[in-house]
Amino acid sequence: METKTYLYYSEAVHLGQNFEKEVMEDPSEEWRAVVEVSQQHASYLRTFFRLQKIIDMKHPDRGVRRIKYNNDQQVFSFYFRNLPCAVSFAQLINRKLPVNARHDKFPLHIQICDNRYAISLQIVPICCADLIFLPHNNNIDNIGPIVICTKVVTTITLLDPLTLRQCYIDAGQYWKAPFTPSF
Repeated sequence: METKTYLYYSEAVHLGQNFEKEVMEDPSEEWRAVVEVSQQHASYLRTFFRLQKIIDMKHPDRGVRRIKYNNDQQVFSFYFRNLPCAVSFAQLINRKLPVNARHDKFPLHIQICDNRYAISLQIVPICCADLIFLPHNNNIDNIGPIVICTKVVTTITLLDPLTLRQCYIDAGQYWKAPFTPSF
């Protein structure tokens, strides 16, 4: 007699309202630069988990003073002891994911001529296997309005399921005419 066993599993990831990891050896050491990585309008954290794997492999705590996650704004903040470490980290993310970057400089204290730097990186809200309905004004390589995202690296690869044609979009093209996943 043959028996069949079905196994159902679900993966639940919960970081809580605010997640914070202190990496400081000396709490008196201050941070000088922060890299804020956000992915707006994404109800999942798949790209963040991929980013975490990249960080663990390529950039393990080099200069990171503190890592903080704000669930309300969906922002990971990486605090660094100096600007070159933060720029190196931002360049690593820019090489691996399509992002929109903004750099800011703000005074630490009014009386002290010391500055802190903020680098904001916004990751595209598209992940692999997303179904996307392209707007009519966004004609990309003559593909249909309904496409599936097959890969997200430095470029976004879209597949037209009717014609099986692929289209590649870089971060600059995406941010000129952004679109969001349908499901």
